[in-house]
Amino acid sequence: MIPRMKLSFRRARAIGVIGIASLVWGALAAAQPPAPPSTPETQAANALYQAASDWPAVDKAYRALAEAMPNVPQFRFRLGVALLEQGRGAEALASFEKAEELGVPAAQAAFRKAAALVLTGDRDRALAEIERAGRAGFAVTALLENDPRLATLKNDSRWAAAYAAVDKHSRPCLYDPHYREFDFWVGTWDVRPNGAPESSPPSTNVVTSELDGCVIHEHWSGLGSAGESFNLWDATRDAWFQTWVDNSGGLHEYRGHREGNALIYFGESPPPAGLGFDPKLRVKTRLTFFSEAPDRVRQLSERTLDDGKSWTVNFDLIYTRRKSAP
Repeated sequence: MIPRMKLSFRRARAIGVIGIASLVWGALAAAQPPAPPSTPETQAANALYQAASDWPAVDKAYRALAEAMPNVPQFRFRLGVALLEQGRGAEALASFEKAEELGVPAAQAAFRKAAALVLTGDRDRALAEIERAGRAGFAVTALLENDPRLATLKNDSRWAAAYAAVDKHSRPCLYDPHYREFDFWVGTWDVRPNGAPESSPPSTNVVTSELDGCVIHEHWSGLGSAGESFNLWDATRDAWFQTWVDNSGGLHEYRGHREGNALIYFGESPPPAGLGFDPKLRVKTRLTFFSEAPDRVRQLSERTLDDGKSWTVNFDLIYTRRKSAP
């Protein structure tokens, strides 16, 4: 399995396209057969490749290594990169095809083949190879954005689909509808106890979607307290999870799911203060968020002391989306 490489655009600019390529190859190398013993020739070739300034010299060094050890995929791959950087698309394509035949994972080979195909004028195959790279798990969108050879593809109507095939591995939460199940809670809210008049002073809750749509982050302030929660759909366990922390040292942890117009969490939390409970007791809790309207959410917290036979309300809150100032 290819380790997934995720690099931000800013970091990509800092490292440079060739630097990213080296990082990607490093990840891929973990899936390859052991590299041949280090020799002065391989060390010299590697130094030239990392310097990324004298591509004819890189070409010469890796061509000699590939001829001496024809079954080493890294040598064929880096020879292809050197040919690509010299604008020799057809030769680069042949080298990448050989590297993939020898074991370079399809994700990396397909991306490089796409760049070589652009140089040969075969836009159709280039776009198809980008999609194939994405299907194989290639996730470094910064390379798509920064490689000048691919710039000519961006005005093609098929570019969006090819880019998305890669982007969905780089930012999977933007493409999986499960992660959107709690978006109804995102916003800036005035929060009051259920039944309180709208003229009463509200608490404030700012709920944001962060980390490429993966995390719903709550920032609560009011009723003499402050706290935050992190909410995430865990695709490995098919469930939502919330972790809440606050300025009283409270820690609440929940697991849940979407059901109809509500997201329902179950977990254990400290008991409400002032009711005579042992403060070290963990109480079974149900926390439900109801999407009642586009600008209205109800949050209901309940506890049970008889394993769910009966429930008692901890708090019942109504969220009203704060309107922008005129």
